Amino acid sequence: DINIQNNKTSMNDIHDNNDDTLHILNHIVGRTGYADFDLEPLESHENYDKLNCAVKGAIASTTTTLVGALRTGNTEWNAILDAMSKGNFVSVMKFNFKEGC
Repeated sequence: DINIQNNKTSMNDIHDNNDDTLHILNHIVGRTGYADFDLEPLESHENYDKLNCAVKGAIASTTTTLVGALRTGNTEWNAILDAMSKGNFVSVMKFNFKEGC
């Protein structure tokens, strides 16, 4: 599962601090003032949910993911379609329902 608010940036390992994560999470929720960037990030926020859905939708929309889900079965295929429906990634999909194709 993807939860932006529970991840760390790659810079955390380099600098051994959470400044980048704090700044990014605070910016995502609309805290744009310089002093706001160092506030403790919110545990949950509508903008986190929107971003999580967008990332899931983008990953679900890749050809590899779609083919893998289709080959695996209905449960996985439906989960991928659900993730795509909640994302904001726009693409064109073509379905061929002719028998034998």
